[in-house]
Amino acid sequence: MSKKREILLIGFKIFLIILFLITAPLIVLWAGGYRFNFKNKKIQKVGLVILESSPKANLNIYFDGTLQKRKKTPIKFELLPGEYHFKIEKDKFWPWEKELEVKESEITWQDFIILFPKELEKEIIEEDIAEFQIAEESQEIIYIKNKELYLRDKRGNKYILYSGINPHDIQLSADGKRIIIQEGKKNKYFLIIDLVNIEKPNIIKYPKIQFKKILYKPNDSSLIFALDKNQNLFAINLNRNSNPLLFTNGVLDFALTRDKIYLLRKNSPNILEESNYNLANKREIIKTQKTNFQIKENLQNSLKALLIGEELFYLNENVEKISDEVKNIHWDKKGEKLLFANNYEIKVFYLKKNYQNVKLTETVTRLSQKISHPIFYSDSEHILFCAEGKLKVIELDGKNNIELLNQGSDCSNLFLNDKNYLYLKQQKNLLILKLPRPESNLPFINLFLP
Repeated sequence: MSKKREILLIGFKIFLIILFLITAPLIVLWAGGYRFNFKNKKIQKVGLVILESSPKANLNIYFDGTLQKRKKTPIKFELLPGEYHFKIEKDKFWPWEKELEVKESEITWQDFIILFPKELEKEIIEEDIAEFQIAEESQEIIYIKNKELYLRDKRGNKYILYSGINPHDIQLSADGKRIIIQEGKKNKYFLIIDLVNIEKPNIIKYPKIQFKKILYKPNDSSLIFALDKNQNLFAINLNRNSNPLLFTNGVLDFALTRDKIYLLRKNSPNILEESNYNLANKREIIKTQKTNFQIKENLQNSLKALLIGEELFYLNENVEKISDEVKNIHWDKKGEKLLFANNYEIKVFYLKKNYQNVKLTETVTRLSQKISHPIFYSDSEHILFCAEGKLKVIELDGKNNIELLNQGSDCSNLFLNDKNYLYLKQQKNLLILKLPRPESNLPFINLFLP
């Protein structure tokens, strides 16, 4: 080997050693997820974006307006820390988009991304109805058509129960076993339809007693409480005796939960008290000048919200005021969030957020159009509501406000069952809308940003 060739070989070996010393740390850094951020002019660890969907789907995915080549889920992307505009598209579905921050060595979680179809599958159950109600437990439907009261069971069978109905004076029990009807214009009376035998319903009439408010005990529809105009509260046990028995007096208003009865007693000021159903273990809740109230109980954990007039309180061992000017309230299924709204604003009161116990209130949206009867979606991360006759859905952070159904929607009685079938009225028609859920064949996406 010539000397020149030997020098070249030694030089090449030295070059390889230097190259190794330079590139080895870079390779290690690269393998460890570190990249040079030209924007910040420093080396930073990337964030790993993992996009999963149920079921697997072909999606158009954009980061800051740039369409990504990879489309079929699950997909992994490596991104430097910073703010990114994410957008997900699929043919025939409304797009999802949001500003998300990828932080170095931190995890950002974006859960419950649902792509809603632009054309929802819907079915007209009945046309030209005046009103409908659904039993929360049995999910049987009653509705009024041509002043006749109908019942539709789970199999779709229809039964005429009663004729000559005032459209705003019916009440179906949660178990679907009984219906209370108030009739009459000048001389009001009420009757109870017992549906234990649907083929031959038993009708009990009370023509001599005029009640202004009647409620079932939530977990026992055979026990009914009724308040008359003279502030007398009666109890009616349909299993023992159908005659009303005086329970207590001096009552302006009342509410029932599974284990407690709440009485607003006339005083100066009026006193709201809580007790057992035998009127033992009484507790004074609050003093007020108001003459009406309502209690909303979460059936999962028995948490209670109190609405006196338009003042909202969280009812626990103590009474904690949440907000003023409240017209509608709705618990999520787990009892971690309480939705409340007025005509133009929707807010959520959190008892738990991001797996931590908290007590905070956040605004979801403010609109110039009148909002009516918002309810939680089945994932508790979206809200369904109506505005100007349009059915809409929105995420809890106020993003991705989507119109699901156009003009003519009536949100006065929305009901979403366990299968994500939404019942509502549209132009006097009773509809079922089939909405997406994780187990369906519509894309349900989790976006992981570790």
